[in-house]
Amino acid sequence: MLSRPPFGSGDGGTRDREYNADFSQRIVIRPGDGGWSETGMPGIRYKLLEACCKPYPRRTLILDCLPGTVMDSGDIQLETEFLVLHGEVTDDSGTYPAGTYVRNPVGTRHANSETGCRLFVKLSQIHEEDQGHRIIDTCNNSNWLPGPSEHTRVFPLHVWDTESVILLRWDEDDSIKPALDPQGEEIFVVSGELRDSEGSYPQHSWIRNPAEAWQQWSASGGTVIYYKTGHFPDDV
Repeated sequence: MLSRPPFGSGDGGTRDREYNADFSQRIVIRPGDGGWSETGMPGIRYKLLEACCKPYPRRTLILDCLPGTVMDSGDIQLETEFLVLHGEVTDDSGTYPAGTYVRNPVGTRHANSETGCRLFVKLSQIHEEDQGHRIIDTCNNSNWLPGPSEHTRVFPLHVWDTESVILLRWDEDDSIKPALDPQGEEIFVVSGELRDSEGSYPQHSWIRNPAEAWQQWSASGGTVIYYKTGHFPDDV
């Protein structure tokens, strides 16, 4: 949906350049780390978080769009998963305000944002047998369920095979240790600040932990994270 080549290594590289592609390593990218790259579409830039070519091309990035921008991927349709962080974006299926989670295995070539928006985007990471199209309003408080501790809640977004995607919210200060996945975990801080034994991670930080780096997480009330497991390459 939201990609026009190159969404490469973030440094002007080609599409097949890998970036943070070693899933056995702990990766942390805070908002001030690294720079933004131009997409070639006016008013649209991106910060690359990971780019992997094997076993199949995949990209994870933050996409930043000024008001009135048009996203045109040309002849390419990439299966897309994204969470709207700010503003709103419109594609062939509708208009998505902040807090909307979209999973589109088919993809679309065109989108626009009259208000401007910022998106957390995962490209080409949907299995060919996982064809569920999801549009979920995560601002609906009634859909939040009891979490792994007294002061946390979870919002299930998607489950397929080993893959699980949730939002995790702290209503008050608390610490948790998620159930260990044999490969690792991916975290994006949607709001607030996350903490572990190695430091703190403000809003829009991205963390990828292999199993060896598994952490106990703590946060203050109001912190929300995107939390994904079961999607690492098989050879990790």
